[in-house]
Amino acid sequence: MKRLVKLLFSLCLLFTLSFGLIVNASENDFEELDVVKESTLVTDQELDCGVKLYQVNTTAYNDGIIDESRLNDYVVSWFDYGNNPNVRIVNWTSSFIEDWGGGQATVLAKKYEQTHPGYLVIGAVNGDFFHINENDEVNNLSMQEGEMIKPYIWDALGIGVLGWTYDGKMISGIPTVSKNMYLEVLDNDENKLSETPIASVNNAISEEGITILSKDIEKNGEIKYDFTGMTVVELSYTLHRFSLDGNENNDRLFVKGVVSNVSKELGQNTVIPQGSVYLVAKDDSLDHIKLGDNLRCQYHLTGEWEDVYNTTGYYAKILDNGTSLFFESSKDDYTNVVGDPFYINCKKNRTIVGLREDGSTIFMTVEYRKDGNYGASYYECAEYLRSVGCTDGWVLDGGGSTSMALRQPSGDFKLIAGGSDGHERSNGNAMLLVVKDPGITPRMSNVSRFAATIDLIDNDSPFRKDVFDIKVEVNNEIHDYDGTPITFNNLSEDTKYTATIHYKMNLENGEIFNGKVYRTFETYAFAAPSIMFSVLQKSNTELVLDHTVFKKDGVEISNFKIHQGETEYDVKPGESIHVKNLEPLKSYEFYATFDALDPETGNSYPVITPIYECSTLKDARPIITSFKLVKHAGTVLEFEYSYSDAKNQVEYAYIEFFGSVNKVEGTSGVKRFEGFDLTQNSYTFTFRLKTENGEIVSHKIELAQMDELPPSEELPNEPQPTKKKCGKKSAELVVSIISASTACAIILKKRK
Repeated sequence: MKRLVKLLFSLCLLFTLSFGLIVNASENDFEELDVVKESTLVTDQELDCGVKLYQVNTTAYNDGIIDESRLNDYVVSWFDYGNNPNVRIVNWTSSFIEDWGGGQATVLAKKYEQTHPGYLVIGAVNGDFFHINENDEVNNLSMQEGEMIKPYIWDALGIGVLGWTYDGKMISGIPTVSKNMYLEVLDNDENKLSETPIASVNNAISEEGITILSKDIEKNGEIKYDFTGMTVVELSYTLHRFSLDGNENNDRLFVKGVVSNVSKELGQNTVIPQGSVYLVAKDDSLDHIKLGDNLRCQYHLTGEWEDVYNTTGYYAKILDNGTSLFFESSKDDYTNVVGDPFYINCKKNRTIVGLREDGSTIFMTVEYRKDGNYGASYYECAEYLRSVGCTDGWVLDGGGSTSMALRQPSGDFKLIAGGSDGHERSNGNAMLLVVKDPGITPRMSNVSRFAATIDLIDNDSPFRKDVFDIKVEVNNEIHDYDGTPITFNNLSEDTKYTATIHYKMNLENGEIFNGKVYRTFETYAFAAPSIMFSVLQKSNTELVLDHTVFKKDGVEISNFKIHQGETEYDVKPGESIHVKNLEPLKSYEFYATFDALDPETGNSYPVITPIYECSTLKDARPIITSFKLVKHAGTVLEFEYSYSDAKNQVEYAYIEFFGSVNKVEGTSGVKRFEGFDLTQNSYTFTFRLKTENGEIVSHKIELAQMDELPPSEELPNEPQPTKKKCGKKSAELVVSIISASTACAIILKKRK
């Protein structure tokens, strides 16, 4: 408990000191909104390369209508990267060769990193609406890392496209697309070497220029072609996309791959093989293409959209030049505004995008967390965007599709928002926040209670060569990194710290980017002693519990108590307890409390052990309640014993060693033995109860060999209640004499 309190305090302090100014402003803005009754900060985290994650709990009035019956609880989460030139917005879809398929945000982010060495995905959200009951194809135009995988524009009222250039500039609206498809020749790094317009797409072969022909993957049957006298280039594709929407002419196509054959000898009845498209020319338009070339066939964005590198479709604009739209939408008719007026105010999670005046983008999710008649409306979402400095905002897909994923220190991705289906939904695409991997990974070593050592691992990022002026910061202490591990001392125990790696990176445009990489770690807490309970004996109404204490050298224990319900047992550490007057076949819980003194700091820590559970038996039976060594003086041993026998089942009780039986009188007492030299041998003593039906109940004590005997004592003159027992050597002598006597008797009998 103390550790938890300390950890929470440390986290709160870290948030307050590091980010309080920024977050408090955002939180105050939330509280000043008319739609918000109250708000509470949940998360404020600075991620790699200056990307920030915020999460705020809000209680808000649905749709801006101030009515207590319309109060809903939400969790609002958003990524904020400011106007950071090192952060790119990337649209990413599944990697299936010719099927749109779908993918969870966590999975798509991971796959992007796998196919783009040198880049890291910091976070991800879901994107466009998609054909959830068909093939997960996104609804609107889709440009993915400069590739127009879907050129179709869904030009419905209110619906449009968001686009981002390579350097992060955003544009919105209805894109313009080239009339022609283009054949592009690429180098091994997929840089464009040349481009040529394509004259015909899945139509009659053009008399001039290039015709592209593909299998219609939506229709059965094969088409036989006559390629007599034509140049035919077979492109074995690695990515093929055919759009469902607007494809009466079967021309909404994207394809890329490698040239597997170039021929001028194909004739009649030629069928396009599976996994390929044919590029055909009656003239010399394909004479520059050769075997092994990397090709891409796609449409181009034009006009102001020409430099757009990534896109996603949106469903409606909700914030326009600082004004929130759709105010009190539940009272108005918006049938003519969007295709589905219900979606304006339905009870669903939301994924939204905001644009700030400086051109930076905000990706936000609003999660509905309360049963009722209303969810987060367009108006509420717009107000949340406006409160964090956005001037314009748009709605992406929502409901079960809403997803926000965060990169973990391990390199995996975790869903931190969404999942209202009960699991993370597979969506048509994901929008990724991508940064260059600086090629430095912090590695922690020698983490202790008060210190930690940090080293940096160089990975295979191609951008590592562009990184310089590396510094390591922990707890406001900064050191230049010269390639050797850095140790930070004077840290507090049981505390979470963030190691910040500051670096500078040369950008492609000649500018210098100041980046940060983070690694969290936690110093160790005091290793408090632990207790392991065990049951020595049990009956229907009694339990005898033992326990073992595990602790480091020098740690002292005080105020040791064992608890069962409201009963406390003041015992010494390691001492057993006898619990009486219990109920048959009932489970009981036990735990220990004590104070542990740390010799290193002199601090005392209160400890509560985990609960140990055990149960009584159905029937009564005798149990040994105590058997322990109470005196060891020279070669003299004294054992204290006791047992419980509620139904007088015990026939006799005895202490056994080396086969020697030493009967005891009464249910408790002390038994004394002499002649046991623990410097020569180890010994085992067992206290046994024998019942009338032959059952044996026992408890064992093992005495280990020691270096020297404790001081001896004078033996009392009064007679001992039991016969003196022999030691191990004496016992062996007795056994030898008995054996010899037996042998002599056998010999004499044979002689007679």
